[in-house]
Amino acid sequence: MEFNINSLPPLKIVYLVMLTGLLVSLSACLSADNIRLQAFPTSIPSRTVSYATTSAQEKWRISNLIVPYRDTSNIYANGDSLYFVAYSDDGITHWVEVYDARTGEVRWKSDYLPFSENSLASDEQRLYVALLGQILAYNIQTGQLLWTQELPYGHTRYQVYLLVDTLLVYSEEDSINHRELVIRSYNLQTGSLENIDRTDIPHNNSHLLRTTLSDYWTNGKSIWSVSRQTKQVNWSLGLANRVEYEPVLTDANFVFCSGIFSDVMSLKDDTGSLAWQYEGKAVSNLSANSGIVYLIKDDATLIGIDANTGREVYRVEVLPQFTENETRSISYLVAANDTSIYVYYGDSHELFAFSE
Repeated sequence: MEFNINSLPPLKIVYLVMLTGLLVSLSACLSADNIRLQAFPTSIPSRTVSYATTSAQEKWRISNLIVPYRDTSNIYANGDSLYFVAYSDDGITHWVEVYDARTGEVRWKSDYLPFSENSLASDEQRLYVALLGQILAYNIQTGQLLWTQELPYGHTRYQVYLLVDTLLVYSEEDSINHRELVIRSYNLQTGSLENIDRTDIPHNNSHLLRTTLSDYWTNGKSIWSVSRQTKQVNWSLGLANRVEYEPVLTDANFVFCSGIFSDVMSLKDDTGSLAWQYEGKAVSNLSANSGIVYLIKDDATLIGIDANTGREVYRVEVLPQFTENETRSISYLVAANDTSIYVYYGDSHELFAFSE
């Protein structure tokens, strides 16, 4: 049925004209600049430093950054570069941002990424970004895209590691009647695929970390180390809560978070025995540098723990002194290098740099 305005009674025509005028006026007031979907609204306007140890002071701060809470979210510091994947306010588009770690100035931003990000890694020359379906390699100083490689698109996560002159890409992939740990090796300079190694793994096992000597695994109920040379289990430990975030390896200890509001546990890497346990309720990932493990506590405090003793040696308290109480839906992230500790508070969308 066609709509004919002439068929309406005169009074209804007046009402229709008035409504149309109102909608036009409202549209003019609510311009595109004023309408922004807040998919990641701030829950607090800003954080302020209330106390810091003598070795810590705020160097710079960046506001209005959105790094949403997800398993693959992180910030990375390497040399004079700081980098991460940032999101738009509506949560639809995302891209790589690279900063000068010394000054907080933007070095470059990538084009919008075509797939969800999985992990990032860098050396002094290149930044490698693993997406769900693609690897991108950039010049870390200029942002020039150096090469790309396609990855199988599916229900898996790609984790990138650097080993001498090789880029290793780990994934846990489901095949018919079995599950595989797949390690793809790429040439750093050209991106050419050099090798694919496949190993069957039980369906509930998950790979945590690889070093030159060992692989570390968990099944949610326990954690263990396997010698890469002999393929024998070095040690294993039962867990009360599953492993959160990616563990870190210091000179002698394997350090990880256990539980959603996590205790931090440190195991002697040669025996798996408990070296120390910190019950400060971590809400962030761990970052280790120069024998100190950094994290954010549930009261929003940034702390540094001596990796050998478990003793707190570094502290920055910020206001307000709270994070989330019950659920985990906001990112709290930490990265450290030789000169600074970088801290992201997702509730205020702020990235801080503190001197070490």
